Amino acid sequence: MKALVGYATHDGHTRIIAERIGARIAEEGHTVDVRDVADLPRDVTLESYDVVILGAPVRSGKHLSRMRKFARLHREHLQRRPSAFFSCGLTSSQQTEEARRTARELVDAFIDDTGWRPDHVDVFAGALLYRKYNFIVRAVMKAISRKAGGDTDTSRDYDYTRWDEVDAFAHDVAAHLMDAAPRRRPPEPARPRTP
Repeated sequence: MKALVGYATHDGHTRIIAERIGARIAEEGHTVDVRDVADLPRDVTLESYDVVILGAPVRSGKHLSRMRKFARLHREHLQRRPSAFFSCGLTSSQQTEEARRTARELVDAFIDDTGWRPDHVDVFAGALLYRKYNFIVRAVMKAISRKAGGDTDTSRDYDYTRWDEVDAFAHDVAAHLMDAAPRRRPPEPARPRTP
């Protein structure tokens, strides 16, 4: 089976999660392409993939626009094949019912916006990458984190991703979605022509 793990990223953390998912699926014996959807040509065809997994971070209350556009553009193909979506963001780093509800609402808004109904969805905690942010973003993120009771030491980064959950998602995709994908038949050998 061949899978695409497509992602959109802002600060690079979603790429790291996508690479981890791709590596775990490859360990299950499948061929995997891990690609930033921004690097795929607009007219790319997804027909060569048996399964498509897409992932995006939440920024300013929405998933990145390039992933929303990509999912809308390829909605028909995504609906015809087994597919999955993962979301990541700082909201998911909080272990409260309110945070879980907010994360679900953000995913629901993505699904409503794109019209794509993935077979499997998961939400992962993201990272607070203070050292990558410019001065203004760092100050804003620190204020948001302080208000939420989070980490405010801007001299370091914080990875809140629970990697065992990422691995479980990848295993689930490999076990369930890949098994649901239509098997490609090898081409039949050419038959000699009879006169």
